Amino acid sequence: MPSGSMRVLVGALGFGFGFGLGLAAGESLAAPIAVLDKVVVLSRHGVRAPTQSDTRLASWAAHPWPSWPVARGELTPRGAELIRWTWAAQRDGLSAILGAGCPAPAAVRVHADTDQRTRATASALLAALAPGCGLRYSVAATRHDPLFHPLKAGVCRFDPAAARAAVEAAGGGLTALAQRLRPSLAVIDAVSGMPISSWPTAVKASRVEVEIAGALGVGSSMAEIFALEWGQWPRHAPAWGALDGASLAALMPLHVAVFAQVNRTPYVAERRGSALLAAIATALAADDGQRLVAFVGHDTNIANVAALLDLQWTLPGRAPNEIPPGSALVFERWREESRTVVRVRFLAPSPLQMHADPPVGAPPSAALRLACGTRCDSNEFAAQARRSIRAECVPRQRPTSPGAP
Repeated sequence: MPSGSMRVLVGALGFGFGFGLGLAAGESLAAPIAVLDKVVVLSRHGVRAPTQSDTRLASWAAHPWPSWPVARGELTPRGAELIRWTWAAQRDGLSAILGAGCPAPAAVRVHADTDQRTRATASALLAALAPGCGLRYSVAATRHDPLFHPLKAGVCRFDPAAARAAVEAAGGGLTALAQRLRPSLAVIDAVSGMPISSWPTAVKASRVEVEIAGALGVGSSMAEIFALEWGQWPRHAPAWGALDGASLAALMPLHVAVFAQVNRTPYVAERRGSALLAAIATALAADDGQRLVAFVGHDTNIANVAALLDLQWTLPGRAPNEIPPGSALVFERWREESRTVVRVRFLAPSPLQMHADPPVGAPPSAALRLACGTRCDSNEFAAQARRSIRAECVPRQRPTSPGAP
């Protein structure tokens, strides 16, 4: 048996190589032999500089913030390095569908959002998977890509009052969330030198945006910035030297909880995530010669799609459902003996890998459970996606233009 075929067979039998998802609890060890047929990826961009203005950041802390090597919100060279490392580690698993050497250009489609950080991430991903092959990604021909930002692109809109009410009421409500996160907000106060926990929390909404402002929103954003610093500077501790790996990990549930309060709320996820879920389902179902399809966007996109499919994950060293820079939802189409199945996994560098220079090993991943199981019949997956999609938020056409190699 050729070595590539052996890798696919071993992965299908659950030994954890490359793109083999293994077996979930309760699944039979006699699962049918499966062959990987197609992969669709929804990736977050890599480590970037903060998106907030210098003036806004200065209002959040009594200390001067570190200087980043790129402009606001842009992917850093270190971020690109981590993306290349992440996807170079996937080459062996993907060789089963892409072959050795340069894949045919028609076999790979990578589409990035229009921001510099997503475009640069797409370039790094292609450079890692197909070095020297000159493959190009595509981008929208409009300022706001309706695939990643259907509201800003005018495909559909929020009712501001309904969006605000939905976020305020999600889970146990904002008051309960703030109470639960008080210890984490106290850490934010201590490291920032500002009384952020005392700032009033409120939900702000418009026809295209919804966010949590005040203590919870600022605390969440600061925790994320500290995580970005952790990935950016391997030789320095984040938060003005106040946090190590353990204390940062203890703080991250603050960001994850506030982020989920907005982006996993059904009202928000349906309107923001339906376009991407429709594109993922369409790509998975298509027999068009494309073997790898990747959409390079944001953590909001991953959270929205995950909420629509009720996907949950936990990776070592990370908070449940944390979406770190460079992480990805990976949808795999497998041919079994008598049917086609869909498997989903979440892939992300560990905190130790993100802080190492250079990163070592391979990023861990977790097999995820859909409503129809961890090995979901492709027709059942398509039906679940259709039930979750809000049709009026799916664009009919998405003009694109080629990006850089």
